[in-house]
Amino acid sequence: MHRAKMNESFNQGMPMRPEAAVDGEHQPLILPSHTLEQLSDDEFWSLAHSMAETFATPATGLHEQYLECHLRQGRCILPLEMLLEVISSPYHFSIFPTSPPWMLGVRAWREEILPIVDLEAYLTQSVADREAASRGVGLLLIAGHEGVVLGLYVMDAIPIHLPQETFQALNSPASSSPHLPNGVIKGKVEPETPLLDSDLLFQHIIQSLTM
Repeated sequence: MHRAKMNESFNQGMPMRPEAAVDGEHQPLILPSHTLEQLSDDEFWSLAHSMAETFATPATGLHEQYLECHLRQGRCILPLEMLLEVISSPYHFSIFPTSPPWMLGVRAWREEILPIVDLEAYLTQSVADREAASRGVGLLLIAGHEGVVLGLYVMDAIPIHLPQETFQALNSPASSSPHLPNGVIKGKVEPETPLLDSDLLFQHIIQSLTM
C-alpha cells in the first residue's frame, strides 16, 4: 500500500483524544500527512501502536482498536493490542519438513525463535505462499498473546477503530469456517471480513504445531 493511503487510513483509524470533545462528540486526532511521510515503516507502526495505547480511554471504549489485515484474497481483523512489531522484507525463514502446510517456517526475533504463520493459508488450511515471502512481498506482524509470540505473514495491515455494534455475531458453526475449530472466527464486520478470536487463534496454532 502507498504511504499516502496508509496516512489516510492511519488518521481515520486512530483513537480519539478525550480532550477534543465538541458538543459531546469526540474529534479524531489528525496528523499532518507530511509528518507521517517522513517516518520510516518501523517508526510509523510504532507510532500507531503507542497512540492506540495512549488514547484508549473509557470515552473511546465503544470504538475498540483493531488491525485490519489484508490477505491475498480478502481481509481479516485482529485486536491491535496483539501487535508487538512490524517487520518488513527481506524475510529469511528456516523450514521444517514436518511443519503444517500453512507455516512458512521459523525465524529469530530478538532472543526468541518464532513460528511464522501465513495467516491466509492458516485460515483456509492451505499451503503457505513461500514464493511471495521469498520475493519480499507483504508484511510480517509479530503478535503476542498471554506470553505466546508468533509471526503472522500478511500482505498489508492498517490500524483502525470500530464500534462494537459493527460486528455481526456468528449464529451457528456453519457460519464460521469449515476449516477451523468453532470460535476462531469470533464474528464478522462484513460478510467476508472475519474478526478473529485471539485466545482460540493462538491456542489452535500452538496445538497444531505441537501435535
